[in-house]
Amino acid sequence: MPRKIYQKKKPKSFFTKNGRELKSYKDFNAVYSLLEQLQPRKEQVLAITDLVFKKSKFNQIKERLGNLEEIATQKIRQIYQIDKLRLSMISLGINAALLLALVFVVGTNSVNQRPISKYSIFSSKPLTVLGASVSLFGGDPRAATIDKIMDAYNCPLAGKGKVFVKEADNNGIPYWLLAAIAFQESGCGKYTPKTGGEESYNAWGWGVWGKNVRMFENWDEGIKTISRYMGDNFYSKGVTNTCEIMRIYTPSSNGSWCLGVNYYGDIIQSYKSPDR
Repeated sequence: MPRKIYQKKKPKSFFTKNGRELKSYKDFNAVYSLLEQLQPRKEQVLAITDLVFKKSKFNQIKERLGNLEEIATQKIRQIYQIDKLRLSMISLGINAALLLALVFVVGTNSVNQRPISKYSIFSSKPLTVLGASVSLFGGDPRAATIDKIMDAYNCPLAGKGKVFVKEADNNGIPYWLLAAIAFQESGCGKYTPKTGGEESYNAWGWGVWGKNVRMFENWDEGIKTISRYMGDNFYSKGVTNTCEIMRIYTPSSNGSWCLGVNYYGDIIQSYKSPDR
């Protein structure tokens, strides 16, 4: 059998046959042309995709920042609470210290209170608590007390204790009242008003205003006159509070008059000799 000889076939053109263009080639061109038309759309899609991706990243970053902000806020609140507690403790300590200081000052003032302001230009400064080591012998101890106190401070009214007590009892007033007023108004007779250099013997500021000065012949007359005035106008009518008396006796006083009178009255009433 004769051997069959094969000839090498020419490669066929996929898109042509016998010089004729195949339909598939046309379809390919159509598809390729369509792809070219879709290329801008593809770029738009890619751009949109990239934008979405970036936006997603932005949202993630924003979310993380939000979380960080929340964490930072919590930390700040914790620090604030701690500092608030510390400040509260410090404030409590300061308030406690101020309270102790206030109690100390009030306690000191209650023991050592001294009225400074005065009603009359003839008033004296308050006395200190007496420490005279004297004994009271015989007679009315009230009169002796007034005499010892006034003698200790070199008062011109020293020695008039019996007159003070006698006129106080006659007019129904406290024995210490006229002596205390004398301390408040004139330093127990040291700074009395004078007219033409003449002594007024008015140690109580009674009837003294401007250039008008009520004059007495002596200390006894002054004690007797003002004791009667106090009894008739106040104590006989039930007015025994020195601050109520002040409203009529010294209406221009800001309250220091009755405080001073009470202070001197307390000194007289609380005085005790060492052998009592």
